[in-house]
This record gives sequence, structure tokens and C-alpha cells, in this order.
Amino acid sequence: LGVKGAAEAGTPFRFVRPQVDAAWGRRWTARDATLLIDGAAGMAIGDIPVQGLYLIGGRGTVPGYRFREFGGDRFVAARSVFSATVRQPWLRGRILASGGWSGAGSAGLPAMGRIGVRTTGSVLPSLGVGVGIFHDIVHVDLARGLGDDGVWEVIVEANRSFWDFL
Repeated sequence: LGVKGAAEAGTPFRFVRPQVDAAWGRRWTARDATLLIDGAAGMAIGDIPVQGLYLIGGRGTVPGYRFREFGGDRFVAARSVFSATVRQPWLRGRILASGGWSGAGSAGLPAMGRIGVRTTGSVLPSLGVGVGIFHDIVHVDLARGLGDDGVWEVIVEANRSFWDFL
């Protein structure tokens, strides 16, 4: 559980931005198969500045939609990745599924209007396939948003377990 807030000097907090993150994983010995599922949800309250909005769409949230095209003062997002070794140590196959939703109330609408984002309206689904290269260090994925605003997206990134020290 993460909570962020801000205030001007000498004034009480003007907004809070709590967010809950959860993850679960399972590994099988056959082909070193792995299933990872993670999700997050949050709801901001108060006088939210633009940088306090929850923005979703694209790599890192819901691939297959334009980067940070959607937002609001509340959101839910989930992602799952199944991977298995195809040829050790060079290649792992990956199957991805993601979804996300954003909404807005009176707290988020003013900030949304300043940067021109909109709520999702409904859940944004996304599917993809990819490969993990050389001990699963580099991922190359191709994802497609399945909603009306969906686009094809190629994602090249380091394995998330390396993100803390990159």
C-alpha cells in the first residue's frame, strides 16, 4: 500500500493518492514455465494536480493503447504473463494479457481537462505475445489493444527484476 500527498508550506494536505499493488507468481519445472499476475488500484482525493492523476495506456500499464491516453482520479489495472523456455538459455516464449479501467469524479476532472486525457469508459483489454532473449534478460513483445482505441505496440525492455538497478 502506497500513499502520496502534498501540501503548500503551512497548509494541510490538499490531496492524497493511495494506491494498492499486489502480485502473485507460480513456477513449474516443466520447461521452467512461469505465470506472473500483478495488479494495482488507486483513488485520489482532494485538489489533484495534473501530476497526481492516474494515467494508463501503453507500456507499463495496458499495452496496445496510446501511452497515457487515458486517466482519472481512480483506476484499476491488471497484467498477466505466462512464459516458458523454448531453447535454453537463448529463448523463452511469452503470452501476455492486460486490462485497465480509469474513472473520474469532481477531484480529477479539472486536472484532466488541463492535459486532455479522458477516462476509459469501460475496461481496456489487451493481448500479446513475445520472447525473452538470453536468460530472459531482454523482452521483445508485440501487443494489441482489443478495444476501439487499440493499436499494435512493440515493446522492448529489460526484465523487470533488473529495473531496480538499471
